[in-house]
Amino acid sequence: MNQEIKEKKIIKLLNDFCGLNLREIDPRDVAQKIQKYLGTLSFSIFLNNHLLYQSDGDSVRLTVDEESFLKENYKNLIRFNFNKNSEIYHFYFEAPDGFTLSSSEYEIIDNLLKILSQAVSIREFSQTRIIESQIINELNLNVITTLNERKIIWYIESAARRLLDTNEIFLFYAIDDRLIGRDKTIPLRELPSEVYTQLFKARQICYLKDGKNKFLKSIFKNINFTEAIFIPFMIKNYCRGFFVVLNGIKISDQKYFITKLKFLGNQASIALERVELFAALNRALKESQGLQELARIMLTPYKLRLLFDELLKRAQKLLGFKKILCSIYNPKTRAFDRISGVGISKSKLIAAKRVHPPLDLIKKLFKDCHRISYSYYIPAEDVDKEIRKYEIYKTPKLRKRIDQLWVKGDVLISPVYSRNKELLAIISLDEPYNNLVPNIERIKLIEAFGDFLGLTIENHNLFEKIENLSYHDEMTGVYNYRFLREKLTGLIEKGIKPITVSLIDLDNFKKYNDRYGHLRGDEILKKIAHLLEAVVGRDGFVTRYGGDEFIVILPGLGLRGARNRIKKLAHLLSQETPDRKIEFSCGFASFPSDGKNFADLIDFADKKLYLEKKRKTNEGKSSG
Repeated sequence: MNQEIKEKKIIKLLNDFCGLNLREIDPRDVAQKIQKYLGTLSFSIFLNNHLLYQSDGDSVRLTVDEESFLKENYKNLIRFNFNKNSEIYHFYFEAPDGFTLSSSEYEIIDNLLKILSQAVSIREFSQTRIIESQIINELNLNVITTLNERKIIWYIESAARRLLDTNEIFLFYAIDDRLIGRDKTIPLRELPSEVYTQLFKARQICYLKDGKNKFLKSIFKNINFTEAIFIPFMIKNYCRGFFVVLNGIKISDQKYFITKLKFLGNQASIALERVELFAALNRALKESQGLQELARIMLTPYKLRLLFDELLKRAQKLLGFKKILCSIYNPKTRAFDRISGVGISKSKLIAAKRVHPPLDLIKKLFKDCHRISYSYYIPAEDVDKEIRKYEIYKTPKLRKRIDQLWVKGDVLISPVYSRNKELLAIISLDEPYNNLVPNIERIKLIEAFGDFLGLTIENHNLFEKIENLSYHDEMTGVYNYRFLREKLTGLIEKGIKPITVSLIDLDNFKKYNDRYGHLRGDEILKKIAHLLEAVVGRDGFVTRYGGDEFIVILPGLGLRGARNRIKKLAHLLSQETPDRKIEFSCGFASFPSDGKNFADLIDFADKKLYLEKKRKTNEGKSSG
């Protein structure tokens, strides 16, 4: 078979793969297309050492055991692997006598299967994210429409089971001396002492590996289990309940599992604390509808700044102050970033956002003599002159103070803490509608609002963490395939021209791994990812395409500029690894000349990469 015919057949196989429905892909269809390409007699598919499917063929014996199959049919078998839904299918093709498959052809088919496997995985991942968003949105709508603790527990527990695909998750909420579940109430004193200590005192995850524990057996009478994991959730830095996961965490990514439960714990905290607030405040406050509205907004997927803008607008009347400013603590600068305010003119607010009050200065306001609950009211005459430099509106000359009346220049600050008592933000309030110094009930309402803000900030941070995990490659830290597809497609839709795509593949990386080991190989991949980021800088995006392949997106840069960047990578790589010669090949594609969509650009770059590798191989043979 000459090279031109081979290339046409490979392209035909690639097109056949592209025509497969990723949502309902059948490994048999994949194997049949490879068989058609190879022209083999028959094929067999094994999964978990068991025969899944066998096509017609006279010389291959039907067996149900993969090991026996290999012993009986050891001649003329060609094997490939295909991954789907975290399961590895083994394809065996029976070749006729005299049939040969070159190593380059085998590698191409193997790479196509890897790409197809990754595409199926990405499709499954995207579908999972859509389902998760639907579940979370449904949960948010449900929990904001009820003040019934058991219903909230039922909604959150059901969401946890759907998100994590197990029915062995249970939620319990502590009220006074009782633990309330979706369908049962348990005296708190029955909780094993070691579990109580870990959850309610240490506020840490607790493992109970005794499947015969009387407490657990009394609760879960009809469930067989060997261990239980308790994951607490907090309200005002106190453990107020926990999830119980029976028989451990069965999925491989325990960190992801626990992060999801912590997120749902935050949802439980928001929803259940809202119930507590209504129970305590409805006797004295008529703003219950306002609190419900604030809670509803906090559960919506706004950007943090927009969310705070909306919250503060609604909070003015509820909290009873004309001017409210929210500042979030930035641990990198040890100062506060003023992100949102109401009752303040636009020009003043813009100017205020340029100023960042330092933490050490703000702490001077936190004196016990000015403390009400855990907020601080400082009369104007006690405010330090250094503090006055950070005022948005200059304080006029002090008037004679009348007891219980607010005067201009008074300061009211309510710190916002995390569940771990870390300072997250401060709320500054001025000009109360009733012109009175706030009483303890008003302060408590402000602090309740601050607790909601704290949970909102933590929720936002958890969302960012999950989002970051979904867009980054875990090993190298650069962007992953999902980001690559979304970013490149988005740039194309925006009409940015040119966009150059560079597909980079390490030469002979398998030999390097075989010689130095996979750990050293991983270090090389991390090093190349780091060097690529240094070369690209802020002008583009570095993504890991899979295995030892990287794709660099360079918006606004043509082919010449892209090639120059990649040359810099080669130079840096030779300096960083002088003792081991690491080389790579690169294929380039430019939008719109080489392709007008994501698939075309990647395909063009892949073909260029293939030609580059072929050229190097031919040069090596010539020089040899």
